[in-house]
Amino acid sequence: MKTSIFTTKRSIALILSCVLLLSLLLPQASVSAAENDQDSSFELLSADENQSVFTIMEEGQTYKYIQSTLNINTKDETIKVDKYLISGNSEPELVESSSVRTQSEGIMMLAAAKCVGTQKVSVSASKISASFNSCNTKKIVNIINDSSGATGAIAGITAAIKNMGSFGTYAGAVAGLLWVQGYIIKKVSDNGKYGIKFITTLPPTVIVPLRNK
Repeated sequence: MKTSIFTTKRSIALILSCVLLLSLLLPQASVSAAENDQDSSFELLSADENQSVFTIMEEGQTYKYIQSTLNINTKDETIKVDKYLISGNSEPELVESSSVRTQSEGIMMLAAAKCVGTQKVSVSASKISASFNSCNTKKIVNIINDSSGATGAIAGITAAIKNMGSFGTYAGAVAGLLWVQGYIIKKVSDNGKYGIKFITTLPPTVIVPLRNK
């Protein structure tokens, strides 16, 4: 009888361990699947100092985004994003457009002690390495949450990250990828409670945000 009871308890413990393991693995698998779906939807077509052009697949439709920087290096510098629907052989159709002044989306000037994580951006010939502290991650999360459309979010993120570090010619493309990964960013950062970090090869086509703390 004692052996039977011991065996039963051990079996229950094993079952509970398996349930706990599955509860930990399944959400991660869901996040990984979401990352794969979002990553494959982005394609950078061109990028220079004044303009980034990329496509994003959204709900089975392909959209071309043209991010332009106007009045460069002036107090009136503006980020403009136009969104076009690509459909068969017809001309691309403008479906959405937004503009944001660069200075209006500046870096969050909070005491360093209140910000979690490091803040650093570096660009080499082959990759971009970026770490946003919690204050600047919160800024990105707020832009994503407050924007009514994709162009407003991408314009706002572009303007914001231009004040967080030098992304060279890729600020618009990085902003587009950050918008694509908005859901993951909010989950990883706990809605801006923590920072995020990522490394992407050039030209950027994939961003997988990790927690920066």
